[in-house]
Amino acid sequence: MVTGALDPLWTETDDFMAVPDCGERPWAAVSPLTGKPVLNSGVISIPATALSAQSQARMDQLVRSAAQPACPLLDRFADQKVWNLFLADQPLQLMPLNFNCNVKYLVQYLGGCAEELSVVHFAGPKPWLTWPWVAPDVAEQRPDAVTDPLFWNRLYRQLLRRWRLTLFRRLQPQPLPPQPGPAQLASTPLAFLRENTPSAGCRHLLVADPSVFAEQWPASPRWPADWLEAMAAVAPLTLWAPFEWEPALRVLPLPPGACWRWLLIEAPFSPALEQGEDLLAADSPCGGGFDPWSEPPLIALEWAVRRQLQAAGAESVAGLAGQCS
Repeated sequence: MVTGALDPLWTETDDFMAVPDCGERPWAAVSPLTGKPVLNSGVISIPATALSAQSQARMDQLVRSAAQPACPLLDRFADQKVWNLFLADQPLQLMPLNFNCNVKYLVQYLGGCAEELSVVHFAGPKPWLTWPWVAPDVAEQRPDAVTDPLFWNRLYRQLLRRWRLTLFRRLQPQPLPPQPGPAQLASTPLAFLRENTPSAGCRHLLVADPSVFAEQWPASPRWPADWLEAMAAVAPLTLWAPFEWEPALRVLPLPPGACWRWLLIEAPFSPALEQGEDLLAADSPCGGGFDPWSEPPLIALEWAVRRQLQAAGAESVAGLAGQCS
């Protein structure tokens, strides 16, 4: 995991560059065979001059003979043994520990402070195999191991947020067009027909429940019977749905005059974020504060749509009525 910029030490050179293998210790053991510190194979810089057929042949030979005893220290390692034997007689520079810091060293000697680290090696249990990323009954359980899942989770969420926001802006680059007059909001297209109000203004359909697609969700969703016909009868029409459903919903046909708008309502995003607002939404159904999450998510989705319609100039929004539970 890259957590920082590579420092000026990482330069073009004719030497190999590697990191001493410091795990739970603040020092690296020296092999009696090579006379050098045992090297960590996680990060090795190989000069272009070493990318030759001769080097490849030597590496192949070492791999084939890796099961043969070399020295008690190197025999405890797998690919590290081959690399240590290969680099024993090569020009070598040792890089600082920050180029591949073992998570055990991070926890025991750095107190979890990773500001100057470039790479962190999660030796032992993997934080991505722990809750909440996998169910507790299948999570990797090693209570005696040194771990720091919070460090990985925090960085992962930061990267996830950045990626999701970039993807959201790429797929929905344009702001909501102006919405003059009243707006009509419903959760099923058949409700539009029952209203029988052709002058109701801009029409919006909120798709907030994936169960309408029945057992086909999310692999191969299909519109329920009569939905396409009903939507075509009330077009132009804007359909709203959670952005996390976009990969499944993009394959559905739309009648002429209908288009999707996505709502970025997923952790760690608030419904207010899409308008560049503060997380304190004074017009929320609870009268202020962070918009409440709900399950099913209809309430949060509805109020996100209402805010966007009001920001786009809608005189009023008739239809669904969100409630604070």
